[in-house]
Amino acid sequence: MADISVEYVGLKLSSPVVAAPAGTTGTVDLAKVAEDSGVGAVVMRTLYPAQTQETSLPHYELIKHNLGTMKSTTLYSTEHAALADPNRYAEELRKCKEHVRIPIIASLGCSDTAAWPEYVKLLAQAGADAVELHVHCPDAGRQVAAGFVEEMAEVLPAIKSSVGIPLIPKMTPQLENPALAAKALETAGADAVVMFNRFTGLEIDIDREEPVGGRGYAWHGGPWSIFYSLRWISAAAPMLNIPIAGCGGVASAEDVVKYILAGATVAQSCTAIMTQGYHVVKSLNQGLIEWMDRKGYERLEDFRGKVIGKV
Repeated sequence: MADISVEYVGLKLSSPVVAAPAGTTGTVDLAKVAEDSGVGAVVMRTLYPAQTQETSLPHYELIKHNLGTMKSTTLYSTEHAALADPNRYAEELRKCKEHVRIPIIASLGCSDTAAWPEYVKLLAQAGADAVELHVHCPDAGRQVAAGFVEEMAEVLPAIKSSVGIPLIPKMTPQLENPALAAKALETAGADAVVMFNRFTGLEIDIDREEPVGGRGYAWHGGPWSIFYSLRWISAAAPMLNIPIAGCGGVASAEDVVKYILAGATVAQSCTAIMTQGYHVVKSLNQGLIEWMDRKGYERLEDFRGKVIGKV
């Protein structure tokens, strides 16, 4: 049987499927469920130090697009930050490390990146195996695309001088050339990159004549978003010596295969887990193994990036 284990930023993962940060990854109990499902690692729900509690309830909308016999869906959501201040977040992280065997990756986001070294140090002391860094998520009120690379190039060396754990910027899809941006992040000291965060969008309720959920901009993702990620991962992978975490649109085992063929090391899943539950991970892993067995591949490295030269 094919071996789907993988090494990612020095961490040993039993599967390339990683649970992306969301309401499904915020506690030790959820991390246990994730581990039992077969994910290779968990990225904890994002901590925003400036926001210590939710100011309003999260809102989720599964939007179904009716195109006759053709169907597609979008998960449209507003989810805010983790329900904890930095110290409480660190304590939950410690619990995860005590009770869960798979790698636990913390997720940090804040508008004041100058404070990141302090917070990353706190998360490292709590036992985080790595830290994903967000300067957006996406933040519709903050134009981040223009200065994203410059901002990260300045803050990454400052963080690395104070902690020794892997740092993984999560890239915004708003960048003009994500492949060049990923290379610049590697040069600045990133140990991996995530391509990409969810898109910012607006859905309108035409009966109420207002934004869906009574809100403004929100995040949206779904099976359709994989095409954008695959396009830029296939362009960035030949330029990088660091791993890429593909993120967006993982709805089936075939999507995990696509990410690896495009050059990604792991594939993060959010929408599929949120809409179907963690049991979907078993089908992702099993489908990946069956595809590899059918093709005669023994390891993920046997076909990683195989499509790049054909684009």
